[in-house]
Amino acid sequence: MSVLPVYERTFDEDDRERTTDDQCPECAGSLVTANDETYCRDCGLLAAEYRIDTGPEWSRDQPERKRTGAPRAQGMHDYGLATTFGHWTDGRGNTLSASKRRRLGRWRRHHNQARWGSKANRNLGHAFDDIKRLTSALDLPATACNRAYAICRAGQNADLFVGRSIEAIASASVHAATRCLGLPWTLADIADYARCDRQTIRTAYRALNLELGLRTRPLRPRAFVPRLVSALELPARIRKRAYDLAVHAEDAGLGTGCDPVGVAAACLYEAGHDRHVGLTQKRIANVANVTDATLRRRWHALLELDTHDRER
Repeated sequence: MSVLPVYERTFDEDDRERTTDDQCPECAGSLVTANDETYCRDCGLLAAEYRIDTGPEWSRDQPERKRTGAPRAQGMHDYGLATTFGHWTDGRGNTLSASKRRRLGRWRRHHNQARWGSKANRNLGHAFDDIKRLTSALDLPATACNRAYAICRAGQNADLFVGRSIEAIASASVHAATRCLGLPWTLADIADYARCDRQTIRTAYRALNLELGLRTRPLRPRAFVPRLVSALELPARIRKRAYDLAVHAEDAGLGTGCDPVGVAAACLYEAGHDRHVGLTQKRIANVANVTDATLRRRWHALLELDTHDRER
């Protein structure tokens, strides 16, 4: 008796029946998927067939084949898919003549003028330039930069540029990206490098959050502790103690309704006091961009929480 070799079935050879949750559009019966076809078990209506295989078009036995080309650039209005004209040589490396170089120069000039296509693309390009400037000045990671590009592009598709400045939408997109990723950068930090005031950025951010339904995360005091410790050049033991205090304050609800930066500054001041490190309230408040009174109020609340825990 011959035995056929065992091989893995491909996407179009799966003959197992799978019942889906969808209903038949004709008789409201149950749909079944088998042999890469979705049909109704009651009336036999063919709902879908030949689904697209998004994998590579070659097998593992052909390692020399691969997909080429750079990925799409999120920071460009056309995703970086525009045509690029050379200067001195052609595609084969041959030197161009003077007449061909002048011709390419004219083509390049007309192409740079026409590649924007519309005023909307030009506004989007200016917004992306401002986002790149802000993320570079704030030293934000590339993930936040790409998220800000995506939010700004979605804002333009929702017609949020109308009646608002490009700088406000760009700054609000950066602030929205930091909130979605939970990064310890506040609106005041972004307003220091933005080309508009804080109230304008806040208004644009509210419009983005309302129209796009952004999944923002609440800012936690623990996220600001490493940043403050790095700015003050403190040892690791201070960072560990301040981080533990911030986690304890969050669990007790101390950061609810308060500025998380002020709570983190109070935890850092208490950590320095416990470890006998000379940290003044004025120095921490200047780095955290809060007032001395705010730091003292949060510190007193932290002491009351510690006293209450000891009594229990």
